[in-house]
Amino acid sequence: MESNNAGSGVGSTTGSSPSSPPKKKANSRRTSEVWDDVELFNVVDDDGVLLEKGKCNFCGKIYKAESRLGTSTLKRHIAVCKKLHQPSDLRNESTGPNCITQEGFREKLAICTISHDYVFRCVEHKGNRDVHSYLNGQAKPISRNTHKSDIVKIHERMKEELKSSLQKISSRICLTSDMWTSLTTRGFICLTAHYVDDEWKLNSKLLSFTHLPPPHSSYRVKTTIYRMLREWGIDNKIFSITLDNASNMTNMQNELRDQLNGQNGLLCDGKFFHIRCCGHILNLIVQAGLKVIKDGIRSVRESVKYVEGSEGRKIKFKECVEQSGMKQTRSLWLDVPTRWNSTYNMLERANHYRQAFVNLARMDFEYNECPSSEDWEKIEVLIKFLKPFDEITKLFSGTKYPTSNLFFENVWKIHLELRLLCTSLDDDIRAMANAMMLKFLKYWKDYNLVLAFGVILDPRYKVAFVNYCYEKLGGEYVSKVEDVVDDLELLLEEYKNQSATSATQSGVSMTSPSVPLDNYTAGFYASNINHNTSTSSELQLYLADPLIPAFGDIDGVSKLLPFDVLQYWKDHQFRFPHLSKMAKDVLSIPITSVASESSFSLGGRILTKWRTSILSDTLEAVVTTRNWIRGYQMDDDDEDTRDDGEEVKLLE
Repeated sequence: MESNNAGSGVGSTTGSSPSSPPKKKANSRRTSEVWDDVELFNVVDDDGVLLEKGKCNFCGKIYKAESRLGTSTLKRHIAVCKKLHQPSDLRNESTGPNCITQEGFREKLAICTISHDYVFRCVEHKGNRDVHSYLNGQAKPISRNTHKSDIVKIHERMKEELKSSLQKISSRICLTSDMWTSLTTRGFICLTAHYVDDEWKLNSKLLSFTHLPPPHSSYRVKTTIYRMLREWGIDNKIFSITLDNASNMTNMQNELRDQLNGQNGLLCDGKFFHIRCCGHILNLIVQAGLKVIKDGIRSVRESVKYVEGSEGRKIKFKECVEQSGMKQTRSLWLDVPTRWNSTYNMLERANHYRQAFVNLARMDFEYNECPSSEDWEKIEVLIKFLKPFDEITKLFSGTKYPTSNLFFENVWKIHLELRLLCTSLDDDIRAMANAMMLKFLKYWKDYNLVLAFGVILDPRYKVAFVNYCYEKLGGEYVSKVEDVVDDLELLLEEYKNQSATSATQSGVSMTSPSVPLDNYTAGFYASNINHNTSTSSELQLYLADPLIPAFGDIDGVSKLLPFDVLQYWKDHQFRFPHLSKMAKDVLSIPITSVASESSFSLGGRILTKWRTSILSDTLEAVVTTRNWIRGYQMDDDDEDTRDDGEEVKLLE
């Protein structure tokens, strides 16, 4: 009689047929932790013998699991099982949606290097490779050359995507450009595009970071920039270019304007093409004033140098701060003399610890640069004098919000402030103000008409504000508002003509692109919207609307209300089709070249003295791609900060 001991959990049975093998239940008394990850089951070999096997729940490998053999083999496998030790959300089949591929791994690694300025050889570091192998044993290590190749591929792919996007947007593009010399004395030129996209969001994209060998003549720079514009396919979509005041750049813009005008690439023959960097002009204005009182500033600078000269002096100064009843929550600041706002920060910090410097002079006989009481009084007056200029500089330096609508009001405030200070009873302040006024009138006497458009296109101010400002200035300025309005209408007429040309070429109106047109309605829109609605009536209709309140009551205090000028024009783009299109371009004008200077800061972090052999093309790929991925965002440890966390924003 055939016996069946399948339920007994005992070895083999006799007389069993291969077709009906006996079943054996796993021993429920096995208590090793290995059985949490291994499934026990029975099989019958070719001789009909019932065997116990263990199958890994993760990778599926099968091992002998006879009780007499113990669990050492199974434990060794569990300790090194690749599927078990990779993240749980990635334990899928190779065809699953979350599978890890070598291509995906290499792309993530390349983006990581681009985003955080790592050196290419980091992929060859043993520690990195151990981490990658631990997370996924299927990840194959790569060399630095392969890694660089992956970065270049990502750069080329993203460049094509951005190029296509720039060619499709309906708005024009504003440019900033600047030049930089690296620590290897190689010259680089940077070109950045600023534009409002079809979703009415302000964008700033670094187009090129190119090595430019000498000579850096106006013709050579013009040829390089024009080649870039042709390469990106935007040479017929340019609105303006913002540059510093270097003579070669000023001459360059004249040559570039002629080049673009020759192909009808600019509006109004390039009348509004060139924008001078307001940050550089403001620096020139303030520096002219600081030269007048350079001796008073020198004593503060030498005092800061003395304290920062050794650790012992820093400790002694800290004791002096405590003696004055203060806590040293802010560090001292040593300025860069060519950057006026760093000088302002130095004076402001030093004045904060004024009493500590006085105490240090009493304790340390080697310290003989302490400013006198009269000097400290002048420094305090100077700080109050420079504070508005510092606030305006920071306001002008924004890259995430429109700045062209901020220009007119703040330049006007500077003008009024200088006028007032020119009559000061303090001889030093009056001398400073007079020196600064000469520089102001050299660059901003006529203000900048196209940037005056920005404040008119801000519905909180319009022409009424421009008229108010000019009346306050009086004299020759009273009649200037008519010139501003005439030029605004001239530019607006250009937009109307271009829109009519586009409509003629396409056969339909381009005024309201989101309105679906068909053969029946196209003629109506073409005949009524394009021809019956003049740019003058658009402008008059806009100006006739009441001003949007700029100030309001917030927590019982009158404050400037938050306002998104781009959102306003997005909401009114169908009511003012031509005017809104012009507003999109005017409001995207950057009034400083800070964006380009930020790119040089990034280039300096990558092209260090340990990486001087990096090729120019590779440097460009890393710098531009990082901008496309992260914008101007920096890691916390990359930001130029002091120990109190205050970010440094300096302008040349």
